[in-house]
Amino acid sequence: MSDELNRLLLGIQRALLDAVTPVLRAVTVDIKEDKQVHSFYYDCEITDELFDLASVASTEASCSLDYFSEDRILKLEFPIKIPIDGRLVYLRNEPNVQQYINEKYEFDSAPALALLLLYMQQALLGKVSSNLRTVSVEIEEKNKSLGLYFVFDGAISAQDQVQTDSAMTEATKSFQGYQINRHIKRIDFPEPIPTYGQRMAYARKE
Repeated sequence: MSDELNRLLLGIQRALLDAVTPVLRAVTVDIKEDKQVHSFYYDCEITDELFDLASVASTEASCSLDYFSEDRILKLEFPIKIPIDGRLVYLRNEPNVQQYINEKYEFDSAPALALLLLYMQQALLGKVSSNLRTVSVEIEEKNKSLGLYFVFDGAISAQDQVQTDSAMTEATKSFQGYQINRHIKRIDFPEPIPTYGQRMAYARKE
């Protein structure tokens, strides 16, 4: 089951690229018997646009496993508590967010780049602000080095710095002996973002 869950987590991570809006509070995934369940919680009424974003992301993610897919696309206004059904894969930054992310998971049986993406996915929980545009990663196993790229829209605050430091520490904890290169950049929308790293771990909707 761990390999299947890893594939599902990576699949939804890819599917959420360019699908995260400020009103998306959380996304969870789970494998239940013969189906995969994707739950999207929004801080407003579900518009056609939001429904389409979630549906497309769920469809893309479901391709990673040969299971029937069940979508739950729900209105859940803050501060109503988010029901964690399965594993969190996205959680925006909001007050009292730590109550949802007390449990940390260890990953194994995956290539090094996949492990880095999985750990970054987990490390970003509760740390995604509306001005974070993208997060990208790269790994060089031969030279034992990691590259982490955080791109912000507008002035980078002290809180942004704290959150990226925390995410970097969490995402790289299993890569002992690696040199860590963190890059925090300001690139204001609509200026295009150059290609950084090998893979994106997060991209907001623009």
